[in-house]
Amino acid sequence: MKSLLKTVAVAFGALGLMISAASAATVSFTNMAVPGDYPAPIPSLVATSSTNLEAHTTSSFGSYTSPWDGSPFAGSDYYAVRSGGSATFSGFGETTQISFLWGSVDTYNSIIFNLVGGGTEEVLGSDVIISGAPSGDGAIDVLITTASAFDSFQFISTDDSFEYANLQVSVVPLPAALPLYGAGMAIIGFIGWRRRKNSA
Repeated sequence: MKSLLKTVAVAFGALGLMISAASAATVSFTNMAVPGDYPAPIPSLVATSSTNLEAHTTSSFGSYTSPWDGSPFAGSDYYAVRSGGSATFSGFGETTQISFLWGSVDTYNSIIFNLVGGGTEEVLGSDVIISGAPSGDGAIDVLITTASAFDSFQFISTDDSFEYANLQVSVVPLPAALPLYGAGMAIIGFIGWRRRKNSA
C-alpha cells in the first residue's frame, strides 16, 4: 500500500511541477499608435476597494491622460488611480488573466497579483516600457497572464497616475492533457501495485 501511495504522490507531484514551472507573469500588448486600432469601450471591472481612484471622461494635462485620447472613442469613460492611490479587485473567483486598455504606461505604475494559496506576482510599468510600450504617452491594449492562479489584484500608482479602461478578467483553463496525464499516472501506479501484490 505504501508503494501505491508513493507512486500516486510522485505522479501528482510531476503534474504540479508542470502546472507551476514558470514563476513570472507574461505581458503582451498592442501599440495603440493608430487610432483605428483602439478597442471599443466596454464596462470595466469595478474596484472592490480603492484609495484616490477617480472616474473621468476627459484628460487633465499634467495629472492624467485619457486612454481614449486621439481615438474615435475620445470622451469615453475611464479610471485614474491618482498619486499614492490604489484600486483593489476581487470577488471574481480564481483566474490567471486580465486585459485592459492602459494609458499612459508610466514607470510608477504597478500591478500586484495575490496568488491563490499565498504569494504575489508583480508587473511594473517600467518593465512594460522596457518591453517596447510607449512611455508616458499614448495607450496600449494589454493582456497579462500569471503563471499561477490569483483571486485578487491591485493597481497602484505612486505618482499621477495609472489610467485604465475596459478592464476584464478571464479564466484560462488548464490544457486538457494535464488532468489526463495525472489520472494516467495514478492508474499506472495502481496497476503496478496490484501486480506486485498478486505476485507476492
